[in-house]
Amino acid sequence: MITESKLSIAIVTADESYVRTFSEALRKDKDIVISSFSSSKKLMDSNMFFQIIFADEAVFEEDLVSRCISLIMLSEDVENAKETEGVKCIDKYKRVDSLYRFALSDYAEKKQKSLDSKRAYVKAVYSPAGGCGVSTIALTLAFRAARLGLKTLYLNLEDVPTQGFLVQDEAGIKGISALAAALDEKIDMNAKIGSLLQKKEEDLYCFGSWENLSDVRAMNAEDIEKMITVLSDNGNFDFIVIDMENSLTDKTVKIFDLVDEILMVSTDADTALYKLNALLSNQFIANSFLRKIKVVVNKYQNGREIELPISEFGTIPELTQMSTGQIVSYLSVSQDFSYLASMLK
Repeated sequence: MITESKLSIAIVTADESYVRTFSEALRKDKDIVISSFSSSKKLMDSNMFFQIIFADEAVFEEDLVSRCISLIMLSEDVENAKETEGVKCIDKYKRVDSLYRFALSDYAEKKQKSLDSKRAYVKAVYSPAGGCGVSTIALTLAFRAARLGLKTLYLNLEDVPTQGFLVQDEAGIKGISALAAALDEKIDMNAKIGSLLQKKEEDLYCFGSWENLSDVRAMNAEDIEKMITVLSDNGNFDFIVIDMENSLTDKTVKIFDLVDEILMVSTDADTALYKLNALLSNQFIANSFLRKIKVVVNKYQNGREIELPISEFGTIPELTQMSTGQIVSYLSVSQDFSYLASMLK
């Protein structure tokens, strides 16, 4: 899978010659991936997320700040440019290497603030129906986040985890059962977490599988809250992806309540869509969590009409003749699934 992290940069301007000059100046750096858009709307419509966005003042929109870590406005008149919170402004006609260094400095500053913040961004991946590819999507998001340079934890809370099949455990390191057992102990939890973490790729971590299936089933909603709170508040991670069991219990609802965002996964099969619609139409779920729910339809067959109480959702076609590991690898790096990139913000 991914072995190195690349810097994703977008340039937003209607000036095609400027794009060519900008891209040519940075072309030799193999650790940079550059995308260009002629307007802010086109970038927003792409649902892509970037580490750095350079936006020409002529097409600048404040919403771009939601699609990157560092947003740089390129202006012909810096002194009179419109001030926008969290946005740095620079003369667009400076040398490209100067623009790049300026942006890297801002990116590093914002990234450090993120690392120093109290809490990681936590996303749960869930489906009310089995066989929809929850673990595949959860791991894909984890790998994509790590590729963006976000220190990411993949946390598997399935009753019968598929983690051991998709992400091999390291021998000699105790798994997540040891963390669960330590939640009520008066110990240095940061040290405990550090001793149990397994590094899978650059910036991607997980814990070893549960030692016994009874360990995860024995956890109640209070235990789940302690674990997620400890992991999200200790400053070790930028991004946490929770791979969830498809049952709907008090623990499920507790996770929904604790996380920042819920990604619901379905296929276009009648039974899977029926269950998803029933869940999203449930009054308690709708009133409590609909604001933070996003949906992706996996194994989608082009042309099939999908009716959901959520107006916007993503689709991933069925990828035949690929193993699950190959699908994760492909989705983790492919630029064809921008909806997945939008899941990282």
